[in-house]
Amino acid sequence: PQPAASGNVRNSTLVSANYSYRLFEYDSITLGGSYSRSSALEDLGRVIDGTTEFISVRGRFNRRISERLTAYAEAG
Repeated sequence: PQPAASGNVRNSTLVSANYSYRLFEYDSITLGGSYSRSSALEDLGRVIDGTTEFISVRGRFNRRISERLTAYAEAG
C-alpha cells in the first residue's frame, strides 16, 4: 500500500518484462510489455474509486551507425 495525497491508501501492482535480441553486428531489437493495476482504498479497506488497469506493449529497433552514434525507431 502507498499513501495518497487525499489521505487514503492506494494498492498497486506493476509487472513488466523486456527481451532484447541482436539481429546483426550493428542491429538489435527490444520487445517489452507491462501490466499495472491500482485502486484507492478507504481506511477501513473499502474501495472508493474502483480499480484502474493498464496494459502496454512496445518495440524498438536499434542501429549502431558508429562508435558514438546510434539511431532507433520505437513504437508502443
